[in-house]
Amino acid sequence: MSALMNLVLLCVPAGIAALLSAHLSRTSKEEWALLAWVPPLPLLGFGLYVGIVQARDPTAANLWPFAMVFFIGITVVLFGVFLVARRFLGSGDSTSRHWRRRDHIT
Repeated sequence: MSALMNLVLLCVPAGIAALLSAHLSRTSKEEWALLAWVPPLPLLGFGLYVGIVQARDPTAANLWPFAMVFFIGITVVLFGVFLVARRFLGSGDSTSRHWRRRDHIT
């Protein structure tokens, strides 16, 4: 039970990043709605990896906080790259005046 709790706690930063991805996905259009989910993937993968390693051996991966900071930095950079690319490659927010709701039939 302790290993499961550690696994859940290690994935909390990825969950927070996923909330931001959900917002970006809702406000994006076309392929950008899918690409908004890429930035939290390294953080989620690392959280799962460390959780599984610590479930097998609690003394393993004792320097994971430093690596977590590194992966949080990678996630922030990926969010920045996503926002810059979405802006400069011609696809703005879906909340612009030229964009209608997807479920609205014209």
